[in-house]
Amino acid sequence: MTIHSVWRPVCHRGKNPTCAGILYLAQACVGLLLSTPIWAAPNVAVSIAPIHSLVAAVMDGAGVPELLIPAGQSPHGYALRPSSVKHIYAADLIIWIGPDYEIALAGAIAQAHAQVHAQASKSGATKSLASLRELQTYPPRAQDNHKDQYDGVAKQQGGTPMSIDPHVWLSTANAAVMVNHFRAWLIAIDAENSATYRRNAARVIARINLLHRHLEQQLRSVQTIPYLVFHDAYQYFEKEFHLNRVGAVAASPERSPGARRIQALRKVITAHGVKCLFTEPQFESRLIPVLIENTDVSLGQLDPLATESQPGTELWFELMTELGKSLTHCLK
Repeated sequence: MTIHSVWRPVCHRGKNPTCAGILYLAQACVGLLLSTPIWAAPNVAVSIAPIHSLVAAVMDGAGVPELLIPAGQSPHGYALRPSSVKHIYAADLIIWIGPDYEIALAGAIAQAHAQVHAQASKSGATKSLASLRELQTYPPRAQDNHKDQYDGVAKQQGGTPMSIDPHVWLSTANAAVMVNHFRAWLIAIDAENSATYRRNAARVIARINLLHRHLEQQLRSVQTIPYLVFHDAYQYFEKEFHLNRVGAVAASPERSPGARRIQALRKVITAHGVKCLFTEPQFESRLIPVLIENTDVSLGQLDPLATESQPGTELWFELMTELGKSLTHCLK
């Protein structure tokens, strides 16, 4: 249907002399819209689903970022797909925690930058969240003195100690800081959509602040109740909401605890009166039933990567909401 087909019958029936002017103005407006360039969305690649979710929320309406490591896959040992490698090479902006955490990406990102540099072409920016000064970061926690289990804690596969606990997204305060940086980074590569990025960032931060207040109220009644986690991924969440985690089953999700560790944890359960033990959906351990046998410990589930949520703008909010629900439900 054209402008003429809509307006000409109306003008003819009404015999309105101003119709010709209206018709001309309508045609001019349509022509202007059709001649206005449509800006291409920037190529943005993000490492893991929770960070990808916040970036997607800031980009909403301007573009969709690529998720490099699918939800449910370990950032340490995941074998990159060829499509993910292509996204790294094509990206205008890459956002990740850093090479100590997403070990699966470190080699591909370094190789991409080396090749671009050798060809003297423009390289997309790579932004490491671990290096942001405004983030509240903590060193990895020493679990206990059981050397058989924890000599390898807080180390990447190459054996280099991590300088910080990398699970920085499990803090509402850190999430707000990251969103502000995402806005600035996106505007730097895509100024045409700056208004969209600013508007989205303000909206997302308002939602984050509202969620923080909700979680603070929800978790207040369970702050003193002791519990165990499968691996120590929740330091940022626990410190922000003053929770009482007293230990972790495994030094890392890839390492199963030994017999000595199980014995030590059973003593922790008795000494602290542990109420709950929280497993993770992507990791199974046949030792969990042994650990809680003949105790009053209940089982719950926490998921620091939201592996069962659909990647996108809502995933981070779903992740944090589910952490609050799971902790409250089991500890009460």
